[in-house]
Amino acid sequence: MFNPEREVPSLELCKQLKELGFPQDGGGWYWIIYHDEDGDRVQLLLERERDKKFWQRLRNCSPNYREVIKAPTFIELWKYLPKKFKTPKDKYAYLYIKKVNNMMQIEYDTYTWDYPDYYIMSIYPSELDSICKICVWLREKGYIKFNKEVSDDNSD
Repeated sequence: MFNPEREVPSLELCKQLKELGFPQDGGGWYWIIYHDEDGDRVQLLLERERDKKFWQRLRNCSPNYREVIKAPTFIELWKYLPKKFKTPKDKYAYLYIKKVNNMMQIEYDTYTWDYPDYYIMSIYPSELDSICKICVWLREKGYIKFNKEVSDDNSD
């Protein structure tokens, strides 16, 4: 059975992306935190066009009682990962992805002749959470920018 929550990063990681300026518009998935007569609820929805009735009801809620958070897919996050970037020590860190003990490991390494030097590594059971955590780290350190169109700054 299809589980949409396996198609996007966790709510907490999506909140971090939002705080760092990840685009919050367009189609796709969204985490919705809203207040109704039974209290606060969290729901994962498809794009606005497919869930028009709920989005209409959400618009009628007070803005103080709701939050809409973009939940990017693998492809939406992948386009922000540079294949390499220059570190403050003038070395290049290269992107590597591998599966280790059923965990998705995404890392940027600056290899030397003697041993790998892990610049940043993210290991989560979900590849989406790993990619999301790397994107958060890259954005916090200023290596990437979030915008509607991927800039040349994020390419090789």
